Amino acid sequence: MHFSFELVAFVVATLVTSSVAAPTENSTIVGHRKPNTHAGTLDCNDPKTGTSPECWNELKVEDYLNSWHELNPPAACRKFPYWSSCFNPFSAQANGPPDCIRINSKQCQKLDPAGHYLSPQWFYGSYNSWAINQFFSGWYNATKRIAAEHPEVIYNAAKPVDFDEFLAANNNNTVSIDVALSNLITLGPKDPQNDALRGVLKSFNANITYYSNNVETVSPPVATLLQVRLEQVLKHVQSDLPSFLAMASNGTFTKPMYSEGFNKPKGVSSDDLVCAWWPKSCRISLNAEPAEPFNG
Repeated sequence: MHFSFELVAFVVATLVTSSVAAPTENSTIVGHRKPNTHAGTLDCNDPKTGTSPECWNELKVEDYLNSWHELNPPAACRKFPYWSSCFNPFSAQANGPPDCIRINSKQCQKLDPAGHYLSPQWFYGSYNSWAINQFFSGWYNATKRIAAEHPEVIYNAAKPVDFDEFLAANNNNTVSIDVALSNLITLGPKDPQNDALRGVLKSFNANITYYSNNVETVSPPVATLLQVRLEQVLKHVQSDLPSFLAMASNGTFTKPMYSEGFNKPKGVSSDDLVCAWWPKSCRISLNAEPAEPFNG
């Protein structure tokens, strides 16, 4: 399988402009930002001073969530789906309970550091539940756009290669959808969050397959199967605490995500975004000079 620089550039540009949050006139293109602090000093016990991945381990958030898990079995959650919605009752909206289980859910709200929460550990648990929902929603929206604008990216990713760890032996050209999803991940930025997604794919086997010898005509389309798989994995992670902890370990999702922080300013083309952030791909695939990063 061969990925051209042009396809890599398109996929990266698609991922970073597939934020669930809509861009505004004041949107700023940013990378991984430093912790947002008010007084210049980060205090993990006070989320109002900022958030940082290092606080996950400092606050022993994993131990806190495991203790919560022992004290709150599914039967105790009653009307709230287990586990993430049950853990986040304060984020319930007027028109329904909290819901970070579904892709693009409007009921999955980012917790306000200045708002009401039980403890800093509880804040980080809720924050990461929201962030993981945003991550999966970003991938889902990107996959949808890629399929519409550059279907060949999906077709290339859907063709297994010899080193593909999700390819079963003696498959008779029937492969797991995780082959295509894993190959798409390799096109995106090298990022711990993408690594975490690959990790959960290994522990939560897919029951979705397709025939790799006719990826252009398979029905349902591979892109549709990818979206179904993303929905499936998100629901699993938000319903199974051990899987959530494996994905969120070391505060991986406490930092800003490329699907969150790269809102696309009005009037800026995807080519311009590629040139601003991936100059090598810009020169090779677009034959253009790198642009200055956008500010404001």
